[in-house]
Amino acid sequence: MRDEAPSLVRCHHGRPRSLRCTQCQLEDENVRFSVQMAFGARVRSLRESADLTEREVANAIGISLSKFCALEAGRENVRLWDIYRLARALGCQPSGLMP
Repeated sequence: MRDEAPSLVRCHHGRPRSLRCTQCQLEDENVRFSVQMAFGARVRSLRESADLTEREVANAIGISLSKFCALEAGRENVRLWDIYRLARALGCQPSGLMP
């Protein structure tokens, strides 16, 4: 069975993605937020284990200190390329960053 195209994703009411109910929109937002929080916590844990400062890692991956702090706090989305640079800076595989 093939997965539905993203534009055809439906909420629990069977509505198309563009017409999802508020409850479904909030659930999606909560999932996104919890994934970001878990990712940031994993990055923080690895950084502290490596005895690195936030500034050292931010400089190593080429982002501002404020953006890196927001990433660790779960308030910032991370780009795919940044995941690779984070993994290199923290001495792990990119998959090791996944919550």
